[in-house]
Amino acid sequence: MEKKQLSKIADFKKERLKKNIIYRLKRTTVYTILAIVIIASIFIWFIALNYDFLGKIRCNTASMATGKGFPIMLEDSNVSKLISVKNDVAVVTKTATYMYNKNGARLYTDVNDYVTPIVKTAGYNLLTYDFGAYEFKITNNIGKVYEETRQYKIYDCDITANGYYAIAELPMGSLAQVTVYDNSNKDIYSWKSSLGYVTDVSFNINGDMLSVVDINTDDGYMSSDITLHNIRKNVDPIYINLEKELVLSVCWTTENTLQIITDKNIRIYDKNGESRFVTKAPDNMNTYLNDENGGVYIASYNKYTNPSTTIFAYDKLLKVSGQKTLNEKVKEIVKDDDKLLFLTDTSTFLSNPFLSEMNKRDYGNVTKIILDGNKYFCVKSNEIYYNTI
Repeated sequence: MEKKQLSKIADFKKERLKKNIIYRLKRTTVYTILAIVIIASIFIWFIALNYDFLGKIRCNTASMATGKGFPIMLEDSNVSKLISVKNDVAVVTKTATYMYNKNGARLYTDVNDYVTPIVKTAGYNLLTYDFGAYEFKITNNIGKVYEETRQYKIYDCDITANGYYAIAELPMGSLAQVTVYDNSNKDIYSWKSSLGYVTDVSFNINGDMLSVVDINTDDGYMSSDITLHNIRKNVDPIYINLEKELVLSVCWTTENTLQIITDKNIRIYDKNGESRFVTKAPDNMNTYLNDENGGVYIASYNKYTNPSTTIFAYDKLLKVSGQKTLNEKVKEIVKDDDKLLFLTDTSTFLSNPFLSEMNKRDYGNVTKIILDGNKYFCVKSNEIYYNTI
């Protein structure tokens, strides 16, 4: 009898152990499936948030490719622009854009037959369009991403680091139409203007706001209208009217304010269209630079005065933070971090942001230049150089 009882107890324990194993196995399976779903969701969210993640890895890898170093002989001497593209440099000419990394390796060549090519860039993305024509393309440092021929003539474009882009066109029956597309080329926002002809579209750094500049004639004077568009919310655009002022340049700052240079004033607005600061622009402006960190730099030239050029530096409150004179006409201003370069027909001048320390540099006959930290890319004698400042 006792043996029989012990046998029943042993069978009971075995059955309970079996049920516990099955229960634990089911619970483990459920947790495993749940973990896989969570990990997959996070991965999908991460990929969606980071446009073309694998593409960015390929772009970063290309930036590290070995090369023969600098200087490099250029195939096309008609360089219109040097552009810093993340860790690389784009050399823009009338017929092509050549992409090089800092090791001197040519990563990609984008050839076009555009009459007036204009390039906008953000992150690794370059958007090139033919001003007043129908074609545009998006490329990066390893190849072509997208290309399209539009129905209407293109007058300006812009692109964000995650691949969203805006196109301003001139359709029939409207002075201008602006359309925003996501990085899968799906239109997500559209606006038609009856104010004037669009001359500039610019995304803010976050890519959720878009400024649009229209130029029109008012009683024989050129005037400007600026509209601010929140492309992620279904709200009406905000209107800013600058009567008898011609907008020359706009820039969204890192503080999400809009910095504007006109032929008469320098202005700063917040994202709600409220005027924050305004100051009169200097007379005889010939070169200017908007700084996304909040500063503004303007070179004023008068050939009848000696010295002929006065350079003004403005802080983020649009107060003059520095002033310098030169007896040469400044044709280009470039900035990176705490350094400025002023390029003239014969010289290059290095300065701090306040213009209190400016020195002439012996860089030779430079025609184009951009800064890269403590180094710089420049074009001279049909070659591109990468040197330490």
